[in-house]
Amino acid sequence: MRVRPTEEARRVGSVFGAIAGAHLARLLSDGEGLDPDVLEPVTAEVVRAGRSMTAVELLRVLTELHALSYAFADHFSGVDVVLSPTTAQPPPLIGTMSTDRPAAVHFAELFSVSPFAGIFNVTGGAALSVPWGLDQRGLPVGIHLGAAIGDDELILTLGEQLENARPDLTRLHPPDACGPGNGRLQTTQDRPADRAGK
Repeated sequence: MRVRPTEEARRVGSVFGAIAGAHLARLLSDGEGLDPDVLEPVTAEVVRAGRSMTAVELLRVLTELHALSYAFADHFSGVDVVLSPTTAQPPPLIGTMSTDRPAAVHFAELFSVSPFAGIFNVTGGAALSVPWGLDQRGLPVGIHLGAAIGDDELILTLGEQLENARPDLTRLHPPDACGPGNGRLQTTQDRPADRAGK
């Protein structure tokens, strides 16, 4: 069955940013200040927004969060599991997701790279990702499993079954730019020592 995204999914990013700001503001004591040497610029901006949020604004965001969760549950009723790629594009290069830009730009790019996980993160649905292959560069490609709120056992059981079906992909080693992999991520099958059981 093909499941199409809802119009509500477009609001996930703004709700996430507001909730994150409120949580970060709570975690950082008011007397601690915003030391630019400690916080990345995008984090500092989110904290400032969280600290300036009024109680009325916070309640408005929480109400929208609850509405999104209900809409999500309604939209996926009758669907056991939503299967999607973990990311909507190949993994971005290191350093391209800069935290020195406005928070709105940063979060928009995060959600464009990984829109499927974000919906479940915000609405509270049960979800996980498992590695399922390698792209042409040797980087891992994952599949994302999502289910209704509270269906954690279903998701964990299915994830375990998928990992057991492809054990070679659950033990990936970091790229070795100078070694035989030429920067590829190596699976246990690529490494002679692992094949020998050492």
